[in-house]
Amino acid sequence: MGNSVVVTDKKGTRVDDGSLIVDGMGVLIGLQSLVDNGLYTVTYSLLSDADAPLEGSFTFIYSAPAEISAPSIAPSSSSAAPPEIGGSTSATSIFVIVLLFLAFVVLVSLSLYARKIFKGK
Repeated sequence: MGNSVVVTDKKGTRVDDGSLIVDGMGVLIGLQSLVDNGLYTVTYSLLSDADAPLEGSFTFIYSAPAEISAPSIAPSSSSAAPPEIGGSTSATSIFVIVLLFLAFVVLVSLSLYARKIFKGK
C-alpha cells in the first residue's frame, strides 16, 4: 500500500491518468483533458516516514473554456527588433579598457614595490 491520489468527475469516473509524483512536501498528479464543466473530487492517501497516513478529499469546480484553440506560430507584425542579448556597446568597451589599464598600473606598482623591498635586503 503506497501513496494514492484519485480525481473523479461528478459521475464518479476517474479523470486522472494514474501518474503520481511525490516531491518532499508537494504532490503532482497527471490529469486527462478536462472537457466537462462541473464538480471534481480529489481523494488522497499519502504516507509519511513516521506518522499515520494523511487521508482526505477536497472538491473543485472546473469551467471549460468556450473555445479551445491550438496556439498558432505566425510571425508577429511587430516592427521592433528583438533586444540584443550579450551585445557589446561602446560603454562596455571603454569600461573593459579602463579596467585593463588599472590592472596594468597595479601590476607595475606591485613590481616596483617588490623590487624596493628585496633590493634593501
